Amino acid sequence: MNYLEIENKADSMIAEIRKMEDRVIAEHRKKEMLRNYSGEDKVVHARDIAEMMKNEPETPVWSTKHIMIDQAIGDGISPGQLISITGITKNGKSSFARHLMQNFYDSELAPCVLSFEETPREIVRKEIKYNNPIPNYYMPAVMSFDGSMEWIENKVLEAILKFGTRVILIDHLHFIVDVGGSSERFDLKILDAVKKLKQMAQTMNVAVFLICHLKKVAIDKNPDLNDVADSRAIAQWSDKVWCVWREGKKNDEGKFEYNGVTNLAIQADRQSGENTNIALSFNKGRYIDTEFVDTKPKYERF
Repeated sequence: MNYLEIENKADSMIAEIRKMEDRVIAEHRKKEMLRNYSGEDKVVHARDIAEMMKNEPETPVWSTKHIMIDQAIGDGISPGQLISITGITKNGKSSFARHLMQNFYDSELAPCVLSFEETPREIVRKEIKYNNPIPNYYMPAVMSFDGSMEWIENKVLEAILKFGTRVILIDHLHFIVDVGGSSERFDLKILDAVKKLKQMAQTMNVAVFLICHLKKVAIDKNPDLNDVADSRAIAQWSDKVWCVWREGKKNDEGKFEYNGVTNLAIQADRQSGENTNIALSFNKGRYIDTEFVDTKPKYERF
């Protein structure tokens, strides 16, 4: 090794030592900062949190106006929650969700519906056709959705500022997730969308109802949580997962006939831990409590 090589090696070793010294100093400073940290997200004992909670208003609980449902979900829903509703196509998940919006309007929660499957005009036209009352909830006059979550957040904020909206219905998840134009896996897009909706609910202090698809299942099979399309993401971020399905059976000719009963399966609930099935009857766009069909757990929890 010549003199120049020895000098370069020595310089390199000295530089490395200085880097190590800088790292040690930086680590020491970091530890001191964390030791004295007093921000609102500082780590504290649970009793300190309990003490802080004494001066905070209680989280509101809003009734669904269905005694059976409220009993199963901890008396109602609250701001910051994401409630996912799923079901077989044409089994009433959208009509049930809109029925709940009517109930929340009666409670002065000024619900807002963002419907991507049916336009606002189609929704109103259908009610007029069947001589039903005009829906009592707010909607964009025209759905000018640009495919971004920002558009949804802006509409929610607009409804909050204009009308004091506390409850949002998004119908439905797969309309707001881009299915093409990217190499990103679709399940990861679903996960990102559901996560952002949950975060929006918390940030804007609203309850968000989200309509979701089921996987393709037989019409005479009572669907469960495993049948929810992209169920991992939905189960991970939803506070409640409900499934709407119409009861019936196949006749002698093999044709499926409904019996007029609509079931609401409480498949997962972070607050109550309930897992049960509630029967409802349907009349002109409104659902009425009948009874518990089965009070024993039927579905898997997440």
